Amino acid sequence: MNSTKDLRLNEDIFKRMINKQFNKYKCDPFVFTNTVTGIVGLYIDEKVFELKNEQTAFQYFDSIDDVSLWNIKEVNDSEIHSVFENTEQIDTSINQNINSITLVNEHQMVNIHDQEYDLWLTRAIVFHLENHDIYFEKDNTAFSEEIEIKRGHDLLSEFPKRNDYFLDQWIEGIKSDVQTEFIEIQ
Repeated sequence: MNSTKDLRLNEDIFKRMINKQFNKYKCDPFVFTNTVTGIVGLYIDEKVFELKNEQTAFQYFDSIDDVSLWNIKEVNDSEIHSVFENTEQIDTSINQNINSITLVNEHQMVNIHDQEYDLWLTRAIVFHLENHDIYFEKDNTAFSEEIEIKRGHDLLSEFPKRNDYFLDQWIEGIKSDVQTEFIEIQ
């Protein structure tokens, strides 16, 4: 018996962003690392998108656990705010055209007592801009609401990353594997 869950982000929302102006993103200020908790606002042309990584009770392989799930949707600017009280978010200007976007998807597989489980999820969203890349990556710890943000060149070369959290969480005798797929949207 096989159980498959597909949590990859919908490519269609990203197709509408190609050749649009990535104006800025809005998030909590970085404290010790380049990660933020729960939410980032993406300001593309005249639209605002909420990128969320939020804990939800979810059938995670053979049990129901609190797992952080990605979601992206168009919202009003007023809906972009910190998940923490008394935290003012900051704007980071981008002001560049989006040439293409790569979705980095992960296929997590595990066999528990002869039951095959497959979970597909989007690990990262890489925006290829006029003169650099920027990515938003979901933390690989299943319950973590952290989103890593990184700017630079050739950021796709960082993937696939070894997902130690997923691979090492299982007891001896349970076989697990992770594969990475790259979906380029132009």
